Amino acid sequence: MAELPAMRESLLFYCMSRAILQLLRPGSWFKNVFVLAPAFFAGELLDAAVPARSLLAALAFCLLSSAVYCMNDIRDAEADRRHPYKKLRPIASGQVSKGMAAVVAVLLLLLSLSLAAVIGRPALVWVLLAYLCINIMYSLWLKRKPLIDISIVAIGFVLRIFAGSIAAGCTASAWIVMVTFLLSLFLVMGKRREDAAYASGGIYTPRFIDASMVALGACTIVVYIIYTVLPSPSKTITSDYFYITAIPVTIGILRYMQICLVDNRGGRHSAILFRDSVILWCILIYIAIFVTLWLAGR
Repeated sequence: MAELPAMRESLLFYCMSRAILQLLRPGSWFKNVFVLAPAFFAGELLDAAVPARSLLAALAFCLLSSAVYCMNDIRDAEADRRHPYKKLRPIASGQVSKGMAAVVAVLLLLLSLSLAAVIGRPALVWVLLAYLCINIMYSLWLKRKPLIDISIVAIGFVLRIFAGSIAAGCTASAWIVMVTFLLSLFLVMGKRREDAAYASGGIYTPRFIDASMVALGACTIVVYIIYTVLPSPSKTITSDYFYITAIPVTIGILRYMQICLVDNRGGRHSAILFRDSVILWCILIYIAIFVTLWLAGR
C-alpha cells in the first residue's frame, strides 16, 4: 500500500509531461524544414559547417514556434473549448493550467534565443524576435483582420527562409521568397477552409476561400516554373532540365487542392504530409530529381 502514493505521483508526472509535450505541438515542427531550404537550394548542405548551423537554426525555430503555440492556446482557450477537436488541446481540456503554459513558453523562448546566439549569427536573433513580435500582434489584434491574418502566417514562413539563409551564409533568392510566400498563403487558405466548416460567422466565406486557393495555387506554380527556367546567379542548378521539377510541384499543389475542395479536409497539414501517398511521392520525386540534377552539374 505504501507504493500507491509513489505510483500515483509517477502517473501524474507522466500525464503532465505528455500534456506539456502535446502543448508544444511537435507534429507541427515539420514546418521549420523551410529553414533548411536556402542551404538545400544553394547546394551548401555538403559543406562541413552549414548543416550543423542550419539544423540548430531549425531547432531554434521549433522551440520558438512551440512558445508561440503556448501563447496562442492561452489566449484562445475559451474559443477552443467550443471547437470539435481543438477542445482536446491541453489548456482547453484543463490538463495544463494557463500559468504552467506561460512558464513553458518563457523557457522555450529563452532556449530558442540561446541557440541562435550559439550559432554566432546576430541577425538570426533579430529574425527570431521579429517572428515572435508578429505572432504576438497576430494573437492579440490581427487574428480577425481579413487577409492580414493569413499574410502574417505567410510572413512567418518567409522569416524561416531568411533565418536559414543567415545560418547557412547564403543568399535567399527573390524567387524562393516569393514561392514560399505564395505557397504559405495557399496552405493557410486550406486550413481556413476546414475551420470555416466548424464555425459560422468567420471572416472568410467558402466561396472566397475556394477562389483564393485556385488563384494562389496557380500563382505558385507559375512563379516556380519561371524560377526554374530563368537564369539566376543564386541558382545552384544550372541544368536545362531543371524545369522538370515543376511536375511534382504542380501535382502536389493540385493534390492538396483536391483534398481541400473535394474531400473537405486540409487543416491538419502534418497528417496530410505524412499520410497522403500522392503528396509524399511528389516530395520524394522532387528531391530525387533535384539531387540528380545537382550531382550531374558538379
